[in-house]
Amino acid sequence: MTLTYPLNHHDFLTYQLYNTTRSKETQKRRSKSRTRIALFYFLFALFAYLAVDSALAIISIVVGIVSYLILPYYIKHRTYNAMSSFVQEQFHNKFGKSGSVEF
Repeated sequence: MTLTYPLNHHDFLTYQLYNTTRSKETQKRRSKSRTRIALFYFLFALFAYLAVDSALAIISIVVGIVSYLILPYYIKHRTYNAMSSFVQEQFHNKFGKSGSVEF
């Protein structure tokens, strides 16, 4: 049994995104990035609190928490756009061609 399937932009994009999200290196890099940004705001809040500016410390803590919660969605959106342009540049000559799988 042979299955013929026309390949398009979405197929290549799905494959690239799957490989990116399953990569241990990428997962580690995302986790470190998320932690570093939040840690920066918390350290800034600590220094602001020690300098007797509690309003700035509270604002920094809130921004740190919000950035820790929102950053994964931002990274996901940015990765999707970057991979979409990468697929368009690298695989544009393969769009519309048929791929076949034989069982």
